[in-house]
Amino acid sequence: MATVSMTYAREHFAELCERAYFHDETVLITKGRQDRVAIIPVKTLALLEQIERALDRNADVGVAQARLADDGSLLLRVGGQLRAFAAGEVTTGNQT
Repeated sequence: MATVSMTYAREHFAELCERAYFHDETVLITKGRQDRVAIIPVKTLALLEQIERALDRNADVGVAQARLADDGSLLLRVGGQLRAFAAGEVTTGNQT
């Protein structure tokens, strides 16, 4: 994960977006040595939304754990149950 200043990000915004899109790189943007925002690949956003939806469905279960497997699938453990989502199963929130 790359870390850049807000000034650098403003001056190189298109380049940072390309790094996220073409190289699946997350870029952390700081201001005054504090983390402020991040530019993330869309597939990372999709994984985060998938986790959020799964947690919402299982809110009464308690603690959940998630990780990305080497093959790009999402492994989500909620309430002792392990569920794997193949990379193709993960969708963005704007799809029905």
